[in-house]
Amino acid sequence: MLIAQISDLHLPQAGDLTFGHVDTAAALARIIAHVNALSPLPDLAIITGDLTNDGTTAEARHARALLAGLACPWLILPGNHDRRDALRAEFLAEHLPVDAAAGGFLCYRRDLGALDLIALDSVEEGAPGGVLCAARAQWLKGALAQAEGRPKLLFLHHPPAALGVPETDRDGFRGGGELARMVAKTDSLLLVGAGHIHLATATLWQGTKLVTVPSAGLELTRDFTPDPPESRFVRSAPGYGLHFLTPAGLLVSHAVTLPDDAQTYPFAPLSGAAG
Repeated sequence: MLIAQISDLHLPQAGDLTFGHVDTAAALARIIAHVNALSPLPDLAIITGDLTNDGTTAEARHARALLAGLACPWLILPGNHDRRDALRAEFLAEHLPVDAAAGGFLCYRRDLGALDLIALDSVEEGAPGGVLCAARAQWLKGALAQAEGRPKLLFLHHPPAALGVPETDRDGFRGGGELARMVAKTDSLLLVGAGHIHLATATLWQGTKLVTVPSAGLELTRDFTPDPPESRFVRSAPGYGLHFLTPAGLLVSHAVTLPDDAQTYPFAPLSGAAG
């Protein structure tokens, strides 16, 4: 099984540049073309939040129109730049299959056959950081219980741990301790997959692999000093993540950065070349 994880699109209204500098629509189009050219095609793509930049319905409509170009099934979940009402208005249940038991939050569980996918809405509207409130903790407890004994992946927008990126570490994750305890007690959880930080990272957290994937063209600058200056971003090559469940049951995660030169070359020297 192959799952593509795309995150942090930050799409403006059609025709605009994000933050006045980045053509995120063009970046997403490149990602979609790259995903569609994979062999085999992914079984699923999940977009882990910040589809929009300002949370408007027009931006959500723009995101839906572009994501419709994916040749594989795809799902979404919200990020802190999104508004739930805008996502509900523009995305059908096919792409946002919200569980009615989630109390209005955009959470769901999907049986993918080989494993279960759990999507957790970590957004507190109006705040940049993540949250696991009592209602969502109760829902997640039930979703994990339904998937007990089965391999499973948990996706959310905010990484529930401070990853050494000052801009997003400051955002915090309210209820992160409760989520940590739940993850530590969960069997067969192969991955916690997140976005938000606009960087590809991987670490071991509560006995489980915690991975974040690149954004669609806006990469945060890296500064590991204790008190860095204001965060900025660079216009990076678009990127996304791939999670491959091998026949042996090993989940292998890839950070994919789209090359400027997509031509492939053999390792062997050209026939007749000197040296």
